[in-house]
Amino acid sequence: MAGRCQLDGQAGPVVLLADDDGSIRAALAEALSASGFVVREARSGIEALALFAIERPDAVVSDVSMPNGNGFEVLEKVVASSVPRIPVILVSGQTHPGDRERAISRGAVAYLTKPVGLQELVGILSTALGKGASLHFSPDPYCGGR
Repeated sequence: MAGRCQLDGQAGPVVLLADDDGSIRAALAEALSASGFVVREARSGIEALALFAIERPDAVVSDVSMPNGNGFEVLEKVVASSVPRIPVILVSGQTHPGDRERAISRGAVAYLTKPVGLQELVGILSTALGKGASLHFSPDPYCGGR
């Protein structure tokens, strides 16, 4: 079972967030943390996969274009190694024809283009994790790890 952190007496889902752009990663991490998720951050595909092996998060949000392993590689490895399936959302600033269909056909629950709508991302994660609107509580500063 994935690691969880206690927030206001409730377990917060752990999300692995991978993006090589530090400012985008920080903005997404802040929004996810404020929505009750515990966020673990990675700067590359290789780092994301290493964290995935250690953390076994509840969900993964990954940029498509990153050094040392792209988002499709992260998606492939997560889908192949997770039972039950861990939701993966791919995010990209450069959409190429067929990318969205390729992502969904390979197991992603969503493919979003940058700039990412923060409410949309939280909504997709909440739905994919079966949490509905219950993920809107204040994070404990000792548990919102980045």
